[in-house]
Parts: sequence; structure tokens; C-alpha cells
Amino acid sequence: MGSIFFICYISFWITFFIFHITGKSLDVYLLYAFFGSILILFIIFYKFSSDQKLFFMISGETHMCFVLSYILSEILPLNVSSYFNNIFFYSVLLLLVLGYHFIINRKDVNDFNIHDIMPDAVPLAIGIFCICGIFAFQNRNILFSLVQPHLPSFEQLVVLGLVAFTEEIISRYYIQGISLKAFHPAYAILFSSILFSLLHFFTNVFELQVFFFHTVHGIIYGYTYYKSENNLSVPLILHFFNNVFILSFQ
Repeated sequence: MGSIFFICYISFWITFFIFHITGKSLDVYLLYAFFGSILILFIIFYKFSSDQKLFFMISGETHMCFVLSYILSEILPLNVSSYFNNIFFYSVLLLLVLGYHFIINRKDVNDFNIHDIMPDAVPLAIGIFCICGIFAFQNRNILFSLVQPHLPSFEQLVVLGLVAFTEEIISRYYIQGISLKAFHPAYAILFSSILFSLLHFFTNVFELQVFFFHTVHGIIYGYTYYKSENNLSVPLILHFFNNVFILSFQ
């Protein structure tokens, strides 16, 4: 089930990018692209090794959690602002992911591999340096105007931590974790980073530049996760630091 869902999910995004690049409306050619992508991916999937098929299955199951959370946040009559709707979305998503982890996969907290970061100080420092460099490039106009940063409120910090923790479990622990067993590390990091970037457009309008920078951030998180021997603390801290950094200048 997870593999089929993932094939349809990737086919949707392939069709979306064709639409985005060509500017065509939803017509028969896009339907051909969608079903053609499904057919090609099924053929590729059939030729995959068992680990690569497992990558499709786990990626599909974790993305199903995302889709279900999105559907619930959209159909329930919450009558709240978009800010609180995002909190609800990520709260439901975290519950679904934890249920998937503890109940479906029968794993425990120790499997997340969240431990001391001191042995992994070098990957963490590299990640912080890269994040600061990207932020400075993206927001050079703000920095040159000498805008004073402000510390986010406690409630905002909790939400940023919730977002970072949930996305890192899905993108790094599950998707990159299994893709490292199925592909070369460079491909595994790239694949998981692209999927990580696409996840942000469940709750935001798609923009190509934003997609690119989310992918770059995903590569940084993925690389440091790999270099720290899958210590989830490293990308989790980097992700949280980046979110706080961005919010402090908004």
C-alpha cells in the first residue's frame, strides 16, 4: 500500500512540475504525464532490490501520515487562524508518526538515536556555518538595512521545536535512514532532501526558489546526519536553529 501511494505521490509532483514549467492548464496531456509517470515508476519499482522497494514502502507510509494530517486540518471546522491551524497540523502529524513508530513498527524511543552531540561537534559546526551563509545570502537586503533581530516567544519556540522534531523523524530517520541502505549516500541524501522540500508545500503555496532553498537545507541536514553516524540530535538542532534564526528576523 505504501509503495503504491508513493508512486502516485511522485507521479503527482512530476505532473505538477510539467504544469509549472510549461504553464499548461489541466488537460489531457497532463493526464498522460501523470499515468505515464505511474507506469514508468511501477516498471522501475519492479526492477528494484528489496531495500529499494522498502524505501518506496516506508516513504509512502510516512507521506500518508502527512496527507492524512493535511486532510484533517482542512476538513475539521476549527475556525482558527492559519498559525493555529499549522500547530494543529503538526500536532496531528506528530501523533500519527509516533503511532507509526511505536505501534506499527513496534520500535522504541532509543531507535531514534538521539544522543550526545559532543562527539559530532564538527558536523554540527559545519551545518551551522552553512545555514548562516545561506541565510545571509537569502536575506542580504534585511541584513544590510540593519534590522534588529528579536527573540521568538516561548510559544513560538515550542512550535518551532514541534515542526523540526516531526520533520526530522520523517525526513532523516525514516526516509534517509532507509534510503542509505538502498542507494549510494549521495543519492540518499539528495532524494530525502527533495522529499523534505516537497513536504513544505502541503501547507504553503509552491515557489521554485523556496523549493530550491528547502532542498539545500535538507542536504545540509542530511549530510550532517550521515557524517554523525545517524545521530538525529545533529540535524534536529540545525533545523530548530534555522527556524529560530529565520523567525528572529521576520
